[in-house]
Amino acid sequence: MGSQVGEISADELSKHDGSNADLPLLVAIRGKIYDVSSASDFYGPGKAYAVFAGKDATRALAKMSTKAEDVLPSVEGLTEKEIGVLDDWEKKFNANSQMLRPRLLREWFMRPEEQVYESLMQE
Repeated sequence: MGSQVGEISADELSKHDGSNADLPLLVAIRGKIYDVSSASDFYGPGKAYAVFAGKDATRALAKMSTKAEDVLPSVEGLTEKEIGVLDDWEKKFNANSQMLRPRLLREWFMRPEEQVYESLMQE
């Protein structure tokens, strides 16, 4: 794996929702945090996917939902088809696709018992 270089809490992630222009616009999927600042026309305040900004949107992306109540890191109870949809979204983000234009900021893993994302960089 990699070495720990820092931590970010869900509260800290929430500050990256586009409300502060000095901070990068971030979206997490399965605990991996992506800088989607270059796609602010999709993820910025008032835009179609703004509900995902500053949050782990894992469940919502799997369900193809923009409902605030679906924007959660949990995959519990998702169908096999929904997991496949989530896999496709993750591939798009990882591939730095033209549609989303995301940039992998760092890989973070969530410790559910502490609701903290640990930053791990590849060695």
